[in-house]
Amino acid sequence: MADTKRSDDREPGQIRAMEIKLDPLNNADGSTTFKFGRTETMAGVYGPREAKIHQRSSEESIVTVHIAASRGDRDAGRANEAFLRQTLEAVVMRDRNPLCAIEVSCQTMLDEGSALAANVNSAIMALVSAAVPLRAVAAGVACAVMPDGAIIVDPSKSEEVEAQAVLTFVFEGPAETPAPKRKLIAVESTGCVSEEQLEAAMEACAAAVEHVINFSRMGVEQQVQKRQKIHSS
Repeated sequence: MADTKRSDDREPGQIRAMEIKLDPLNNADGSTTFKFGRTETMAGVYGPREAKIHQRSSEESIVTVHIAASRGDRDAGRANEAFLRQTLEAVVMRDRNPLCAIEVSCQTMLDEGSALAANVNSAIMALVSAAVPLRAVAAGVACAVMPDGAIIVDPSKSEEVEAQAVLTFVFEGPAETPAPKRKLIAVESTGCVSEEQLEAAMEACAAAVEHVINFSRMGVEQQVQKRQKIHSS
């Protein structure tokens, strides 16, 4: 990974401080807010619930995803919805809830870079909060390929604007899995990269995702313990 000076003095492979909060939405079956630095996203899960007749599958539940519209490119919004839906379909054990629908609604509260990765993480943690059976815990990390060839993890908004390409990778856990053996679930990219740059970007994000998975797991465990203390008091 080439050396590059970042405006916030982070190392190229360093993720911003993260924050997770469970169940901010009272009307959802599960919900989460997730933050990379100032970037904040929120996801709510509704279901599993009985699917409408035209949606039903005799073998698997369906997953629908809605990302609240912003003032940005609507085509990009639809592409992000499709990417997130395909990602969640890969991790949800859909055969456990046939004839059911699982609706995931996401919103980017503030986009200061890496918003798609943050939406992935808030959606997956909201599924955990809703007790939806998952094949594996997964997490998303973004990186940017800069004009000088440097690859930086968890880019800020200004770094995304400057970059020649921005890529978002989603990997399976557990966190202890060595980066070279970590299973890639999905990747989304904007801009152009060479094969070598794509491989280097994937390696950088595979190494960084361990921190996201560990943080998410600890955050969920701590908040569950808080809940248990409140209910027992």
